[in-house]
Amino acid sequence: MSEKENGKKILKRMFHRSIRLNFSGSFAVMINTVADGMIISHFLGSRSAGAFGLVLPFLALIGLFCMLLRTAAASGAGKCAGRGDTDGAGRLLYLLLCSACAVSLPLMALCTFFREFTLTAMQAGAGHSAEILSDASAYLLGLFPAMPALMTLSVLHPIMQIDGDGGRSPRAVTVGTAVNILGDIVSACLLHSGMGGMAAATTLSCWAECIVLLLHFRRENALLRPRRPHSGPASFKYLADSLKSASPVVPGQLTAFISGILLNRLAIQLAGAEALTVLGIGNSLWPILLAAATAVSSTCMLLGSICHGENDSRALNFTMRLGIWYALVPCSAYALLFFMAAGPMAAFCAGPEEAIVSMSSLYLRCLAVSLPFTVFSQLIVSFLVVTSQTLPAMAAAVLDGGAMILLFSALLGKIAGQAGFWPGRTAGALAAALCAFALACFRGFLHDPDPDGTLEDTTIYSMKEAVQISEKVRLLLRSCGFTGRVSSAAALCIEEFSAHILEWGYRNEVVYGADLRVCCRDGILTLRFRDDGRPFDLEHHAEKFAADPEDPAANAGLRIISGMASELRYINLAGANVLLIRIDGDRHAV
Repeated sequence: MSEKENGKKILKRMFHRSIRLNFSGSFAVMINTVADGMIISHFLGSRSAGAFGLVLPFLALIGLFCMLLRTAAASGAGKCAGRGDTDGAGRLLYLLLCSACAVSLPLMALCTFFREFTLTAMQAGAGHSAEILSDASAYLLGLFPAMPALMTLSVLHPIMQIDGDGGRSPRAVTVGTAVNILGDIVSACLLHSGMGGMAAATTLSCWAECIVLLLHFRRENALLRPRRPHSGPASFKYLADSLKSASPVVPGQLTAFISGILLNRLAIQLAGAEALTVLGIGNSLWPILLAAATAVSSTCMLLGSICHGENDSRALNFTMRLGIWYALVPCSAYALLFFMAAGPMAAFCAGPEEAIVSMSSLYLRCLAVSLPFTVFSQLIVSFLVVTSQTLPAMAAAVLDGGAMILLFSALLGKIAGQAGFWPGRTAGALAAALCAFALACFRGFLHDPDPDGTLEDTTIYSMKEAVQISEKVRLLLRSCGFTGRVSSAAALCIEEFSAHILEWGYRNEVVYGADLRVCCRDGILTLRFRDDGRPFDLEHHAEKFAADPEDPAANAGLRIISGMASELRYINLAGANVLLIRIDGDRHAV
């Protein structure tokens, strides 16, 4: 089936647009961490770089909760929006924001009252100098006010894309990044406030980013607003279902947290204290690469959840195929650029210490080679999470979270010593990708089943095509047992709304088409129109139409459709106009 015939033309453009937005946002987010790491290494010295490497596992622990909330928001709200349930998505958003505030409290306590306990846990038995521990303690103390903002950001970023305001995320992150870099430079070069000042700059950047995102809800056309639940325990079903679907990321992030601590200890045993500095440099630059993986996995999670909410298995698998292409081609090219720049980056971060420069260069190149494997593993985790395959998703997340990297780093380090420790990262990422792929194939990855109840899935480019498809759908519905009234109304829907989209939806002479999906389940006929032209709420427009005494024929077709439909709902979903029309065949049975 060609792209024109299978109704995925608009979805493909949505995917590319979402990748661009996610990458620009993720890249800017990662710049915050990279700026901290590079400025700390270059201006504050290797001791502070070692302290930053020491607290990185704690940042992974923070990332556990951020990832859980972000996945719950993308998966839960995406599925609600795919079903057209904007009220449910709003209640879920409210509960997730409350959860974000609750989660931030114990994290703040770990950064303040229990700093000694936190640092002891980070060491995992490996001894560190008093100076490194002092710098790490100052960094944790300066970071504690950022916790509520970090948790809130995790919820809001996917909501921006689902609600058609995807450009706000990269703008917010750009503001936060500018505040962070400026604060880092002022702290390091002017105030000389050390690690505490670097953490304070990160805190300010998080709150600046959060404020920009919250301004989204001032928009008049924002559909996904926080809505306080009115009923009792049943209202929490949205939250419970979303957290359950997101739960597989927890063991993955816990694995990253634990493996980070153990890798620090293993590095010290193999190469001494210098290895901890190398890990701090490499792990602070790894987010530059991770931006690509986050962009692909977030897009697959978001659009995959929407497709799953629409019960469109073909669209879900089409989304995953696009993700694989990005993992194999653009991400590999991106990794190659990082590989070529590894030497200069290592020299900038490590300064004049040649041994650290040499080890850092090797480690950065190993990180670059591992990127496509990491992207592929995260893509598989996204697929398993979206399809609610909890146990396989947990297994894949643990493999990707660092279990295989730790295993191969220890194995190659034992065989080849220090020289084998660094390539363990690449070997572990490859092994994790292969194991996750085998697991996902066993669970139906990329299996293209027959669409459940889908009668037509196509892209319409002209009124001639719309008339032909409307007649085809009318005959299909008659053969499926629908009455002539329902089948004629469906055909009229296709012609009316196709004409509106093709004539008014696009600003220039180029017509990009409209995706149409006709689906029948349990006697309910659903027509879904999707285009990426100018926003226009046909639902509200239809409600305003009334019979005109001077021209009774005006908008007659739209009035007929509105009277026949049991539901007529418009959503600006991930930057595309989506119109859902549902007709209850039993209600109109003769």
